Amino acid sequence: MMKKYLLAFVAALMAISVWGQSSSEHLRFKGVPITGTPESFARRLKQKGLTVTQTDRDGVLLTGSFAGYRDCSITVSSSKNRNTVSSVSVAFPSRNSWRELEGDYSNLKSMLTTKYGEPHETTEMFEGSTAPKTDEDRIYKVRFDQCKYFSIFRPSKGRILLQIVHYGTENCYVLLSYIDEINYGISYAPVIDDL
Repeated sequence: MMKKYLLAFVAALMAISVWGQSSSEHLRFKGVPITGTPESFARRLKQKGLTVTQTDRDGVLLTGSFAGYRDCSITVSSSKNRNTVSSVSVAFPSRNSWRELEGDYSNLKSMLTTKYGEPHETTEMFEGSTAPKTDEDRIYKVRFDQCKYFSIFRPSKGRILLQIVHYGTENCYVLLSYIDEINYGISYAPVIDDL
């Protein structure tokens, strides 16, 4: 009888150990390991105060606060040909001025540097023959693909990309993407063989 309890106890301990290892091997977003189905991952984010606004075959869209910013859009994306989360992206509120946009980028870059160390790579420049002189010139460069502002952080479990982007010619915002190394790698393993 005692053997039976001991065996059950050891099995339970091993299960907990394996579960702890597998979740700790993944990059985390809001403290949640980036793994599982998009729906199950979104449920865990819902418990953190985010609201699910859309679910489809490409993933889940949520809204809410993130890193002290309100009204963010969070996209949970699944890996190709698998129903497993591979990345999570946060679109911060759209800005109409370079000062606000660059302020968001710099603030988030500073917070990420505090947590993950210096970025592995950073590019912060404007393209074109003339350097922008005013706030309006800079936001124009963003709207027309002449602004390259990004920082890449490389924690051991994935990649984090912070960048200034635009959608159309009016929506300029900061985008922060968390890419889990394990799930992203698994999703592209079959295609790598083709290359």
